[in-house]
Amino acid sequence: MQHVLQQGLRSSHPQTVRAHPSQVQNSAGGYSFPVSDEMRVTRFLILGCEGGSYYASEKKLTLENAQCVARMAQNASTHGRLVDIITDVSVEGRAPKQDSTMMALAIAIAQAPNTECKRNALAAIVRVCRIPTHLASFLNYLQVVSKANSGGSGWGRGTRGAVKQWYAAKTGLSLAMAVTKFANREGWTIRDVLRKSHVHPKVLQDGAALAVQFAVNGSLPEDLNVTDLSTESQSVVKFLQAVHGAKQMKPSEDKGASESQEAALCALIMQAGLVREHVPSHLLNSRNVWRTLLLAGKGMPTEAMMRNLPKMSAVGVFEGPGSHETIAAVVARLNSVDALKAARIHPMKVLVASKVYASGKGIKGSLSWAPVPAIVSALNSAFKLAFGTVQPSGKRMLLALDVSGSMECAMNGTPLTCRDGAAAMAVITASVEKDVRCLAFTSKLVDFPIRGDEDVEAVVGRMSRMPFGGTDCSLPMLWALQNQVAVDCFVVYTDCETWAGSIHPFEALKKYRQGSGIHDAKMAVVGMSSNGFSIADPDDAGMMDFVGFDTATPDVLGMFARGEL
Repeated sequence: MQHVLQQGLRSSHPQTVRAHPSQVQNSAGGYSFPVSDEMRVTRFLILGCEGGSYYASEKKLTLENAQCVARMAQNASTHGRLVDIITDVSVEGRAPKQDSTMMALAIAIAQAPNTECKRNALAAIVRVCRIPTHLASFLNYLQVVSKANSGGSGWGRGTRGAVKQWYAAKTGLSLAMAVTKFANREGWTIRDVLRKSHVHPKVLQDGAALAVQFAVNGSLPEDLNVTDLSTESQSVVKFLQAVHGAKQMKPSEDKGASESQEAALCALIMQAGLVREHVPSHLLNSRNVWRTLLLAGKGMPTEAMMRNLPKMSAVGVFEGPGSHETIAAVVARLNSVDALKAARIHPMKVLVASKVYASGKGIKGSLSWAPVPAIVSALNSAFKLAFGTVQPSGKRMLLALDVSGSMECAMNGTPLTCRDGAAAMAVITASVEKDVRCLAFTSKLVDFPIRGDEDVEAVVGRMSRMPFGGTDCSLPMLWALQNQVAVDCFVVYTDCETWAGSIHPFEALKKYRQGSGIHDAKMAVVGMSSNGFSIADPDDAGMMDFVGFDTATPDVLGMFARGEL
């Protein structure tokens, strides 16, 4: 085997030299394979490109990704597939943020090659834009793309019809919640959107017209006779009256909140299901208000609960009388697979919430708190649960984590780096696979064991203390060959900016197959950045690209390792 390795290195190419006709130079100066437009669009939708990468700026990556989306949008043969990818990633909750999705959908509509393709893309608005924030973001992108593409505003008959359908698809209560919770988003008010789309109350469901009137006028009609309304409309009126009542609560002379106001607001939260956005700002420091929001049914959705854990800790919700009940409520929801799935909680959001909460201080501002150990533990568990049930592959796996300098770039505008993400993704595989070995590499390689029951934060902490350097993604295969380690599937977590090795990764895998006798050994490349490069040979069925922090990745990875893909 040592002879095969030495012979292979002599006959191979350094990574700064093209070793395959399909390779292109990556941002680090090495040569990699360009990924397909479908893979690049999927990476863009899930990973975004906020903050750029170690070698490429955010502006450059955004332009390149937008051009990739446009290529698929302008071709009738790929347009439908583009819309399908956009819809799947959004509806299945595979992405932590929606900005890239809204941009891609806007491009798919503005640059559709024919009427049928455009109609298909417009129909996706109802499914993809689930809340007013999504709709407002999409409309902003559509205006920008339409102006650049044809000089238009984006508000043609098709767009107006699609927005009307968005409103028509909402029930009265769901629309009442939406227009009061998201009254002004991305520079759009409900009045702006209604004026642009020409929505008529007659097209709205029972009670929805009342919600729209309230959003536009700030109150319900004075001559409204509630007894003449349907049961659905009466529920809408009750909710909107509660919202109006909360808005009328003003701070006292010392700018604080009185006990009577706290009690009145808590009653409205319990009776009508008001949420944090309905709470007047001077009541947001009330322990009783936050406790009621947490425990009163619809008062605090799961994602909002995670986001507000620091604030609740700071105001004492988890201290003193009743703390056992509030802590138990948080832990129960974070430990519920059904609750996480129903709320479309993305693992990256859990990891960010965990990282911030455990730190005891905010990323911005001066807020500080004492983390509750039980909640810290529950957040770590929730990260794994947010991926759903992952089936083990039953194969011999080698996980290789790129910890080079280029992995320091931020992931999609979060406090996480690509290195953090790689460690976290590896924890998921290590927790389900029985025969797994973990390594970390830069231009050198070290053993990096990960226990299946190890907290993500602990692994990330160990990663952050490692020395960083250049990138050589061929090392895992070379190491396994030299040490005679049997591997069915190599899983490399990287940004694919590899350049430092004397042999290309795809060549190293072929040498491993030859020298080990495991001729069907596979390599999965989990991309942690939305650039256009991969170390996987697209012509080799035993190499496959995956997207980091895609909720579908762990299950599909298992299928790939088992030979089912």
